Amino acid sequence: ARIMLKAMTDKAFELGFKELVFTTKPEVMSIGYSLYKRLGYEELSEENGIVSMRIDLSREYPYTFESDYVKAEGIFMTHKEKAMKIFYEKFNCSQAVLGAYAEDYGLTADQAMKVAACFSGGVRKGEVCGAVSGAIMVIGLKYGDGPDYKATAYPKAAEFMDRFKEKNASYVCRAILGCDISTEEGMLYARENGLFQDICPRMVESAVDILEEMGIWLNEQ
Repeated sequence: ARIMLKAMTDKAFELGFKELVFTTKPEVMSIGYSLYKRLGYEELSEENGIVSMRIDLSREYPYTFESDYVKAEGIFMTHKEKAMKIFYEKFNCSQAVLGAYAEDYGLTADQAMKVAACFSGGVRKGEVCGAVSGAIMVIGLKYGDGPDYKATAYPKAAEFMDRFKEKNASYVCRAILGCDISTEEGMLYARENGLFQDICPRMVESAVDILEEMGIWLNEQ
């Protein structure tokens, strides 16, 4: 959806169009509808569930996408780029992974940062890696809807955990870092040896890579 929308809007701008108008059905295309709104499309009218959308191409284009925590040239950053940008803005690993996908599923950046705030460092106890927790939240956003969600969401979560362990030997924070940051000694060791700067970014990248490999970013269920 992102690639198609970018190509369509770029072509219209290149051809000299002053505006671009089309229709969509939010009930069916909720994620796409949210993307249109974030790109700057405005809603003109609605009839029988079909909405007319319009974007003004007479102003400067391409536009700059800005959220509360992520600022980048254009909306078309990869999820990995977005995750790493969030992480290097001093947010934690779980916030980085969830934040990279949040707006695809209707969460604002602010909501994502709050929801994932306490999951880093294995929920502060050296347990499940925060990047893994953030990824499981993303899986829940995609598959956790409806009365039969367990049949799809649970196997997807288990698959993610298995893939992550295969790539990184463990999904437990203390095993990944080689120390238990729930203790003063472990936290001191992690800080003095730069583990948060060395290992944690790689776990964020790995979590996003696995989500992409699993097709979590795709709209279809």
